[in-house]
Amino acid sequence: RIDTLLLPGETFYEWGSEVGLFFASRRRPPTVFSVWPVVDGPAARRQGARVRADLERQPPELFIVAKWTQVYIRGRHPILDFLSAHYRPLADQDPQSLFLLFVRRGGALERRLALAPGR
Repeated sequence: RIDTLLLPGETFYEWGSEVGLFFASRRRPPTVFSVWPVVDGPAARRQGARVRADLERQPPELFIVAKWTQVYIRGRHPILDFLSAHYRPLADQDPQSLFLLFVRRGGALERRLALAPGR
């Protein structure tokens, strides 16, 4: 699904630890690509600030949230605040999917989806 949504050179970020998404899609992660060092451990605050700065500097077109990750991560997090402020849920999502997909507000992907037939 990633490759059907994104053009070559466009990026996504995944809030989770499924690093295989980057390998399978042959796309480079825009920042740290596992959520765990960002939410837990002695460097979590520093890593979280780094990820947020990276995402603000070059916001990806697509933000993916692994549903199971949210089971373990409770409460607010600056990265999820960034998600809420800059992304909206993709309209046609499979409720059985293991992931939630979000599109950057005002981004190229959002514009393409708005122009797609049947919208």
